[in-house]
Amino acid sequence: MTPSGKGGATPASTPGKSPNKEVPADMKSKIKQVLAVHAGGIKGADFPREWEKMHKTQFKKVFTEAGFKKMTEFMKAAPEVARVDEQGGGNITFFPVSKKK
Repeated sequence: MTPSGKGGATPASTPGKSPNKEVPADMKSKIKQVLAVHAGGIKGADFPREWEKMHKTQFKKVFTEAGFKKMTEFMKAAPEVARVDEQGGGNITFFPVSKKK
């Protein structure tokens, strides 16, 4: 913390999130499009295939070029469009986030 109490130029870190990494708005929109077709959730193992069918680009290339090492890290960095449910044992499901009215 700086003497001014503003914390300086370093952003505050949130547990479970990588500092300085953000999912670009266009990618969030594309995540939302895939999840909209799977309102009941989609297994993490199936998400890349569905992404590639819909967007004609390799999903791993998308999240690695955005600076993420893991798909779940990428998805967790977009909490306004995706909810990540980790059941353990590698079982992960992604759900769309619905807007509350």
